[in-house]
Amino acid sequence: MLFVIMGKAKAGTARERIARRVNLQYPADVRVTAEYWLLTDEPKLITIAEADNVASIMRAMGD
Repeated sequence: MLFVIMGKAKAGTARERIARRVNLQYPADVRVTAEYWLLTDEPKLITIAEADNVASIMRAMGD
């Protein structure tokens, strides 16, 4: 299944947000197809991901 995930930026400086993104690890069964960082306030991030079930996506969004 293909999923579109829209997110907003967490608090912190741009440097802190970039460091969090660099260290982000998706679960092994989630395959990220694309990631778009927008110049809008919300949503700030759009991720296109593929997974066999919604539980995998929910685990990825647990952070």
